[in-house]
Amino acid sequence: MTCEMTRDWLLDPEAPAPAGAAEHLASCAGCRAYRQEVADLGRRWRELPLSPRAEVSKQAFLARLGNAVQPAKPVTPKPHRHLFRWAVAAMLFVGVGGGLLLFWPSDKVVEAHPDVLDQLIDWNLDLSEAPSPHERKKIYHAKHDVLKRALKQSQLEGKEKELGERLLANGAWMADNLDPVEELNRFHDVADDLLDGVNRAGPDAGKSDRMARQFGKVSARGIDRNIERVKSDKLVDPDGRVKFNKFLRQDAAMAERVRDMLERGPDLTKKELRHALELSNKRHKHKKNPAAPHEAGAEALNP
Repeated sequence: MTCEMTRDWLLDPEAPAPAGAAEHLASCAGCRAYRQEVADLGRRWRELPLSPRAEVSKQAFLARLGNAVQPAKPVTPKPHRHLFRWAVAAMLFVGVGGGLLLFWPSDKVVEAHPDVLDQLIDWNLDLSEAPSPHERKKIYHAKHDVLKRALKQSQLEGKEKELGERLLANGAWMADNLDPVEELNRFHDVADDLLDGVNRAGPDAGKSDRMARQFGKVSARGIDRNIERVKSDKLVDPDGRVKFNKFLRQDAAMAERVRDMLERGPDLTKKELRHALELSNKRHKHKKNPAAPHEAGAEALNP
């Protein structure tokens, strides 16, 4: 005897009990609760009041018969067994369905929550780290529509909304391209936006810490990793070398911004920014002259 068979029987109050039903109910707390719920719904169904016009309509009908037929004694109406089953099933569906909606998996991201940016950043980094064009396509198509819809439905505004749109565009580009130098420049722009976000957060320590954490993630997985890719690929394209050297100068200048922010930023941001600065120091072998970040020992490539 299964739960499904037992519950189907419980919906039919006039059906004989099938073999094994009593034993199943004795051992299954879920079906016992279901039986009680069905009984409660049946009781409420029977207690529904008649329309105030029901008695008037009955007397009018009897008067039209023109005979001595006497109305029968009023009895409590018993619902038709099939109508009862449909009614109980509908009421259970509404009740249980409402609960399922609370737990049903959904592609939607919580509105007005900055987690949308976290997910977009992780998606960009996963695309960048994918080992092949085929893997990039899979990662792109698996999440693009979901993230696009989530961003549209979110209540992000201004610069944060623009950053989300930039990340969506970067994802589309990376799905079709394998160019570590261009990726470096795209991740630099994202990192620059995140640093601006830390400054805009002002006294909102939670927001500034979140932006600093996102910046550190982009610095480690987006920038540092692609620099290693460029070096290992032995870049020979002259235009690519020029773009890479320009990026290194911009990256060194951004490191100076981080140093300045560490001196005046809230304590919550310092751990994340300090780690990002350590990565930058390793990349550029920073010298003591902050006025010339483009000469700070970065391993530039000669065109």
